[in-house]
Amino acid sequence: MSYDSSPRLREFRTQIVGLIVGGRAELALRLLAKHYDVREPALRVGTVKGHRKVLGCYVEREGRIYLSNSSFMTDPFVVLHEFYHHLRASRVGKSRQV
Repeated sequence: MSYDSSPRLREFRTQIVGLIVGGRAELALRLLAKHYDVREPALRVGTVKGHRKVLGCYVEREGRIYLSNSSFMTDPFVVLHEFYHHLRASRVGKSRQV
């Protein structure tokens, strides 16, 4: 697996992080879903029973990312980590290259 660092991809990554930091996580997730050709995950602030002490949680059966606090809506590390779980779940039975 090679790491693609083309200018176009770097620009896309910068755009995604900028959207999240700028408070537009939903738009960032929409663009990521389109880029990876997966269904767009829903995004909610709240907790999930059994996962109350985590920063975020992806619930596959709902296709939803939960963030435990609204401040995490602008944290690209948390949002992208949970999107990764969504992406992996969306790729079950498909090529596992992500």
